[in-house]
Amino acid sequence: MFPYDTDETYLDKLNENLPSALGKFKPELIIYNAGTDCMQGDPLGRLNISPEGVIKRDETVFRIAFDKKVPIVMVLSGGYQKTNAPTIAESIENLVQKFNLKQDKYML
Repeated sequence: MFPYDTDETYLDKLNENLPSALGKFKPELIIYNAGTDCMQGDPLGRLNISPEGVIKRDETVFRIAFDKKVPIVMVLSGGYQKTNAPTIAESIENLVQKFNLKQDKYML
């Protein structure tokens, strides 16, 4: 089933595994590689995650990091479709709004 995961199964796996991994590892910093090659139709990702699922994934990762009080750095990667860029932009806008992030000279 892995190559055909849906938003629901993908996000369920994230919500189930990330908090426990952070609890065991106790990182001082999270470097989050927020690739979008998991999106529907991507020629390399072989997953079936919608743009809304990617936005929810990013929000979930940030929420868990903030809940655990671990600083997070998000880097972008992967994604080989023209539809990925608007999804990435929407996700960043969502994160800024949901978590009241303030843009400064260090946030690009």
